[in-house]
Amino acid sequence: MDSRPCVPQSASWRLRKQRARAWCELRELHARGAMPRSLCAIVFEMNSASTDPFAFHDTAPAQCEIAVIGGGFCGLMSLAHLCSRHAIGSCCLFERSACSALGVAYGACDDHQLLNVPAARMGAYAERPVEFYEWLQRAFPQRFAPDAFVPRALYGRYLVDTVRESTQSASHSTRVTTHTTTQFVSDAVIDLSAASDHYKLTLASGRVVRANGVIVAVGIPQASPPWCAADARAVAAIAPRVLAADAWSSSALDDIAPDATVVLVGSGLTAMDMVSSLRRRGHRGKVFMLSRHGRLPLPHASARGAQDAVSDEASRARLSVISAEESRRSPQHAFRALREAARALLRAGHDWQAAIDSARPHTIAAWQAWSESDRAYFMHRLRSMWEIHRHRAPRELIESIERECAQGSIELLAGTVESMRAVSNELVALTVNTKAAATRTIHAARVINCTGPMMNLAQTDDAAHDHDHDANSRTLLAALLRRGMASVDKLGLGLRVDSAGQPITAHNTLLPRVRVVGGLLRGSVWESTAVPELRVQVATATQSLASELRIDRENKA
Repeated sequence: MDSRPCVPQSASWRLRKQRARAWCELRELHARGAMPRSLCAIVFEMNSASTDPFAFHDTAPAQCEIAVIGGGFCGLMSLAHLCSRHAIGSCCLFERSACSALGVAYGACDDHQLLNVPAARMGAYAERPVEFYEWLQRAFPQRFAPDAFVPRALYGRYLVDTVRESTQSASHSTRVTTHTTTQFVSDAVIDLSAASDHYKLTLASGRVVRANGVIVAVGIPQASPPWCAADARAVAAIAPRVLAADAWSSSALDDIAPDATVVLVGSGLTAMDMVSSLRRRGHRGKVFMLSRHGRLPLPHASARGAQDAVSDEASRARLSVISAEESRRSPQHAFRALREAARALLRAGHDWQAAIDSARPHTIAAWQAWSESDRAYFMHRLRSMWEIHRHRAPRELIESIERECAQGSIELLAGTVESMRAVSNELVALTVNTKAAATRTIHAARVINCTGPMMNLAQTDDAAHDHDHDANSRTLLAALLRRGMASVDKLGLGLRVDSAGQPITAHNTLLPRVRVVGGLLRGSVWESTAVPELRVQVATATQSLASELRIDRENKA
């Protein structure tokens, strides 16, 4: 999930090969006129820079004041906040992954994959939302517009600069009385136990670290791949390379023949990224995108439409009022108000996407105002429609997939995997139950799980043995739940927390000196995946934890 210089030689070599191949592919695209020269230059400059931005260590300190578990956006920005804004003596960030990048979103991605939020809204600090765009202007003058969807790997580079600046300046800051020391540890936290005035973190290596406070930023484990529910003997007979449990693993797309058939289980943003990566690697075989509803995400607004809608302040304010008031009543009222607002925008010549965007500031309040039955209704009846409208994709990517669907090289299929069996060492036969109540058999050389995060954390312990790509985070969450140090909401969507991210235990008490940020708050706030929400969580949680630790120190003194 995070950057480290101590990458094993095989992993480092594989990374260099992948980036070199991506660069060659980008040059080929440019030669065909399919990619602007400026973007090729940016990717080249990025790949030429150091891939070892943080000094990760294989050894861990015996103790630290605050331990940050997880090295994605939330973990890194928690560290940045603690270093730059609070009087913390020592911070230690733990990240299990042996890769030189920043999490799945901004590191495991290929160089061509784009952000799903315009650059001007992606600042890492809540009070400075345009900071990322300002960074782009300094690093690559005049190459990006404020509403551009830029390569995700560039955002990872921005995070590196942001965190590096915070951690380096903290060591000699004159604004706080305590200088902060930081350490990045390449190890996974698999258990957390409470002592009288501190916590013991057990690492995958067997070492134990003592910390006064803890920030849990591990994210939600990925859903078990569909073959976990299939016949165990049949699955065991399938060659391991044919089944890719994690779409973002370094080997998921390796060694696929150019004409081979590939099945992507899922049709959301991850599956679309996989299609794009396959094609850029020279794959020309048929791709099946299999999901329960068989829908692609919808496109972002055109630049003209988005600007027109934003410039109409009176219309935007009116939409926000409707969303704020109606969305709290029930999911049905919220969707009805959104449909009416979208139709009004279309009638006025604008894009409908502004209606969804205007509801974004009120989504958390609406979710928290809904009853348990309202939330359950949303999850079972409306979630899939909300997801494709809310989590949109670049228009160009959708259009390219739709062209291939018309040509027959991509097939979007609504259904579920019923069973699978080995045909040979290179092929697997999938039996699919389609939405049309028909059964279909597909022979594929690779099946890739693109289903996203698991939807029921109460099953974390049961799923821990299914596959090991998320084994460490599953093990940690299972330990917290088993010890009663944390509890899940009634729908199993996430951990129960208070407004500052402090976990609620199985005994309905607050767990002291621990905060949770990121996807694990999904059950409390629903929207907990995008930077505009995550940066607020991080600021709130770090401020709350630093205050609690300061009060503890004063009481002991």
